Amino acid sequence: MEQKTLISIVKMVTVAAVLLVSILLISLIYNLVMIPGQEKRNKALEAELANNEAYLEYLESRIQYSSSDIFIERYARAYLGLLAPGEVLFVGVEE
Repeated sequence: MEQKTLISIVKMVTVAAVLLVSILLISLIYNLVMIPGQEKRNKALEAELANNEAYLEYLESRIQYSSSDIFIERYARAYLGLLAPGEVLFVGVEE
């Protein structure tokens, strides 16, 4: 009876080991198949990141320019009609 129990345990361990190896093999094959697609997606995300970083630099430069005295003076002259101290506005008259 002890020998039958030992054989039964060996069979169960063998079946468990085969199942484990099968699951690991399927997982390995799945990952090998998925790697090229993930690499392609990774490259696309890196390109998108580079574009976003370039756009961020552009926006930061626009913010910096918008805070400068040159921008403020040009905006005030063009859109608010303001003049610098001592300046005189001449308006042309059409005939």
